[in-house]
Amino acid sequence: MPFEVVTQNQLLLITLRGTFTGQDLMELFASVRAEEEKLPFSPNRLTDLTLARGPELTHYDIARMVGLIKFIRYHNSHKSAIVAPSLLQYGFARMFQMLSTNPQVEVGVFRDMPDAHVWLEAEERQLDPLSLA
Repeated sequence: MPFEVVTQNQLLLITLRGTFTGQDLMELFASVRAEEEKLPFSPNRLTDLTLARGPELTHYDIARMVGLIKFIRYHNSHKSAIVAPSLLQYGFARMFQMLSTNPQVEVGVFRDMPDAHVWLEAEERQLDPLSLA
């Protein structure tokens, strides 16, 4: 498998290695869901593409993954950070971010690990309805 999925410090860490195909993406989805089923909550996610080489993915593969995630009812809302250092990785990650419509998942795409961690650790800001008037 060109990926690893582990839970560490209430964070689901997903590391991709080598070349990644559409079939690998579906296997990754199944592994992440299996890891989530072990937990009483939905943890934030950090997907690291640093060790992945050029993905052999298509728009269809990304759309298929988004379609699977779209209707999942998670235990709670959570963040999903994707670290994508190369231009190609960043493009695929941004495509995933733009197509993702599950209201329980906020996706962020970053070039490096420190920025992703800052975003994951940031508190959610609640809008004051009176400030919108």
